[in-house]
Amino acid sequence: MSSKVSVRVVALLVCVILCTTACAVDPKKTIVGKWRDGDGDVTTYFPDGTFSITTKDGDVTGKFSFPDQDHLKLQVEGLMAGYGPQLCTYSLSADVLKMTYRGKEDVLHRTK
Repeated sequence: MSSKVSVRVVALLVCVILCTTACAVDPKKTIVGKWRDGDGDVTTYFPDGTFSITTKDGDVTGKFSFPDQDHLKLQVEGLMAGYGPQLCTYSLSADVLKMTYRGKEDVLHRTK
């Protein structure tokens, strides 16, 4: 293999790695917005890493984070803080958020 070809191969690999890293979707940005579940509850994720859930029984607020690519961590504040952080597995697409916690899956749809 000539050195000219080797340089091109290395340059191509660097471009692929940079593009993959730069083009990776940041879930913290993708999740921002309002989501509605089947019961009509609305969860809003804010850019600052906080969330609010509005239900017929009242509101819940807290902070969210992504400890790894498969989990969404919800740290509830207020009276429900005693339950501690809730670690959910999740999948996120443009308009569908699926969260599983303790074997129960919730499907939320982005609202406009």
